[in-house]
Amino acid sequence: MFWSVAEPVAYLTGWYKTPLGVEPNIGLKGGVKLLSNINMFIARISSGRTVREFITAVLLAPTLVTIIWMSIYGGIAIDQVLNGVGALGTEGLTEVPLAMFQMFDQLPMSTLLSVIAILLILVFFITSSDSGSLVIDSITAGGKIDAPVPQHIFWASLARLLSSTHVA
Repeated sequence: MFWSVAEPVAYLTGWYKTPLGVEPNIGLKGGVKLLSNINMFIARISSGRTVREFITAVLLAPTLVTIIWMSIYGGIAIDQVLNGVGALGTEGLTEVPLAMFQMFDQLPMSTLLSVIAILLILVFFITSSDSGSLVIDSITAGGKIDAPVPQHIFWASLARLLSSTHVA
């Protein structure tokens, strides 16, 4: 497929062409919106911390954990594919949502690893939802740090309701 000059720009700005028409993409536009929420949340939870604590807790620790996680389990998955071990090695990447669990099936204590992975995914989604509701709560309260509790409950409930529609 030949791309015109406008198509990469459309892709990066949040809209791209597909066989079914034009669909949204996170791209730069969505990324800027997401980063503003993340920045507000990080500023809120980092209040009163030193620069050293901020860099350690917000930049270094998550980066190190991600590098270690991806190095260990990504390396195991690549090894399974290259050596033809398990479903990933024999069938390839057929079902992306199940790939991690297919990789875990070939490891000792696969059930425990799967439970831990599900718990970590739940923690990620819950904290992401909570940070999003905290940001929108602060915005609608006019920038107040301690917004009224009923307002926070409203935004948290609305965020969870809307995100639950994407799961089904």
